Amino acid sequence: MPTRPRTFWRSIPISGTCRPTCGPSSTTSPKSSAPCPPGKKSGRPRRTHPQALPIRQLIRQNGQTSLKIFIVDDDQITLEILRSILEGAGHEVTSDLMGATAISSIKQHVPDVVLTDLQMASVDGFDLCRELRQSSRLRRTKIIIVSAHSAETWKDRAAELGADGYVEKPINADKLLALIEELVKTA
Repeated sequence: MPTRPRTFWRSIPISGTCRPTCGPSSTTSPKSSAPCPPGKKSGRPRRTHPQALPIRQLIRQNGQTSLKIFIVDDDQITLEILRSILEGAGHEVTSDLMGATAISSIKQHVPDVVLTDLQMASVDGFDLCRELRQSSRLRRTKIIIVSAHSAETWKDRAAELGADGYVEKPINADKLLALIEELVKTA
């Protein structure tokens, strides 16, 4: 007997808060939906993080509507959490699960910011950082290392190799967006 496809709903806790939106939400069941105010279209919800507004204002001053951000992480769940935070803040996100293939993709896309995990199977975050810093096309790209390691030696090593920032896991959305805002201001 053939099996029917099943839909699973999963809530992933993220530090920080997001304002609810109208329309169906990926973190609620398909039957629940908040009504949309007059003049607002329903459809895919747009989660706006409270810390995103200053970033958007800063970016609009430079004539852009969003940052191009590339995420490299071999853990699918972490990658999706980062994607949710960044897309919710209005940024264009591209990602790769493999550090080795990410290098050529990053050189092709030339993002504004790269978020990379420190420990990955093929190429670690240090190697990725070193490789990206050798490219003249990526000299203005900000690199942020994401890691569960909190020791200062890891942070110092990342800075030596050209990383612009270091974010510890578990990821705090407010701190991540504030760091991106700070790095964009210094660009």
